[in-house]
Amino acid sequence: MFRLSASPADLFAVNTIRADDLGLELGVYQAFGDRFTCALILLESDLRIVWTNPAAGEVLGRPSEELLGMNVLDLVHSDDLDQIMPMALEIVGQAAETLDEPAAASTVELPVRVLSAAGTWVPVSVTGRVFDESGRLLAVIRPAAERHALDRVLDEMSGGVSLERILESLVTLLCAQFQVDDAWLIHDHDGGAVVIGSDADPSVGQPEALLAEIRDDGLSGDVRADEHRWVAPVLSATQESLFAALVLPSPRVGGPNPFDNHVLRRTTNLTSLAFTRAGDDRLLHHAATTDHLTRVLNRRAFESQLAQHALRADDFPVTLLFVDVDRFKLVNDEHGHRAGDEVLVAVAKRICASVRSRDSVGRVGGDEFAISCPGMSHEHAEVARQRLHEAFAAPIKLKTHDIAVSVTVGVATANDEDDLEQVVDRSDADMYAHKPRR
Repeated sequence: MFRLSASPADLFAVNTIRADDLGLELGVYQAFGDRFTCALILLESDLRIVWTNPAAGEVLGRPSEELLGMNVLDLVHSDDLDQIMPMALEIVGQAAETLDEPAAASTVELPVRVLSAAGTWVPVSVTGRVFDESGRLLAVIRPAAERHALDRVLDEMSGGVSLERILESLVTLLCAQFQVDDAWLIHDHDGGAVVIGSDADPSVGQPEALLAEIRDDGLSGDVRADEHRWVAPVLSATQESLFAALVLPSPRVGGPNPFDNHVLRRTTNLTSLAFTRAGDDRLLHHAATTDHLTRVLNRRAFESQLAQHALRADDFPVTLLFVDVDRFKLVNDEHGHRAGDEVLVAVAKRICASVRSRDSVGRVGGDEFAISCPGMSHEHAEVARQRLHEAFAAPIKLKTHDIAVSVTVGVATANDEDDLEQVVDRSDADMYAHKPRR
């Protein structure tokens, strides 16, 4: 256990004494208080605050004298108490043993939210140690808006959260890192330029023009800084494409220094990773849900889509169209399987061109397709059936010749008492009922 040669009040009275008058040891404490905003809090075993350093008020958002006598249970967010209380109670209950045999793990800061005098939750990082055998605790608390924001980004990137939410969290992280009220992320991942962040600030300028300017200049990752804003390009890992640009109001005169550049580089790397993972997830999802030949939904994905339509009240009634290519075996026998594949691709394209944009098309067998039509009555389904027949009036043009193809379409509309299997069976039966007439 350490002893202080000066009182806590003298030790941290950084505004009233000079380092030259204190000697090296106290001068170091003064520099610590000046340059590293950090709260030191001494707690009784019942978790009442009995002493703080002057910086505690700034860190925790309420006057230091107001903190004295308060219980940390009244300051810490209830969700965070679940994490820290079991450890604190065990340490307090075994203070002497903990002093003699401290934990083997190195010091770890825990993310915690504390209630400020203004009623807001202040993000901080907390670590602590047993102070003496009576169970008193010494807690070291740092501002941690950046730590909390970073943890949120990492949690979301590993938890299957949408790209848009991750980008919003990255903007929050950028604000916390540079202590600015607003920051922006500009991207054209899905076509037109999108601005994530405040939409009412001139620092963004023209989003499309900014991204075009970065691309035209050769895709450099260097930060672009002037007196109004800093712009950090977000490049792919190969530096061959531009994902986005991070923009923030200029937080200091003279542009970013080496540490600023390091922080910006770390954030742009995280942002690049978010875009890369989103692209990979999209490819994996497409591969898992798409028929490899015709590029419509595969059977499993189609059945999932049909089930979703059946569960939504706005999609009722749901009509299922079952499409079978007539005499398809003859196409394979007479022209070969490669020609058969070309025919199936052309059939899928004609089906997709004949249905509504809200309908879902899937390949459910070798030459069998199905269409889920939410909100379609049986009367309109007959019109849809006729439209599909007409779509194959003209022959399918292959590379070397044309092939006349016809289809048979079965129709079934879901009733309140139906389950999905009944609807599928009825559409299949209706298709076979129409086949002999064709």
